[in-house]
Amino acid sequence: MSDRQASDSEVIQRCRRGEIEPFRLLVERYQDRIYNLSLRLLGNREDALDAAQETFVRAFGALSRFEPDKPLTPWLYRIATNTCYGVLRQRKHRTLSLDVLEEGEAEAAQLHAGSPDDPQQRVLRAERDEEIQRAVLALPAPYRTVVLLRYMEEMSYEAIATVLEIPLGTVKTYLHRAHRRLRATLSEPERDAS
Repeated sequence: MSDRQASDSEVIQRCRRGEIEPFRLLVERYQDRIYNLSLRLLGNREDALDAAQETFVRAFGALSRFEPDKPLTPWLYRIATNTCYGVLRQRKHRTLSLDVLEEGEAEAAQLHAGSPDDPQQRVLRAERDEEIQRAVLALPAPYRTVVLLRYMEEMSYEAIATVLEIPLGTVKTYLHRAHRRLRATLSEPERDAS
């Protein structure tokens, strides 16, 4: 069986037998998702790259503790989330940069530029998306993480609970509270405009 067709479980078993090279397959498979999650949690490209790299270093070191009958993605997300929390704790007093998110929004807007939408509508949608991104980044860390995992990574409540190692009810509570805060934050300009 070629490396490209090897399942995650097969790759992990090979690494556990002392092979190091197969781990690069897992990195190639998951690096974009881990980087994107790190970028959304940290809001800074350099920190996200460092956190993604650290996630894979930690994952490799912990392969012996990974349960092969479990899916790999939630396990990697848990490591990435914990790594990002560590970065956030270290830079508590630094302000969060939105430059990277704005660049990401510009890239996303370019992807949709070919749509037949009215250009003015695209600009308004981009402004609203930017406003939503800022509001999400302003949420307290646990709420922000749950929102990003749910809506950006499209994870189920159960998967989020597994990744964050919190009860399912806590996930639902965090999402509910995050929605309430986002509604309040995002409706303020509308109240001011009236």
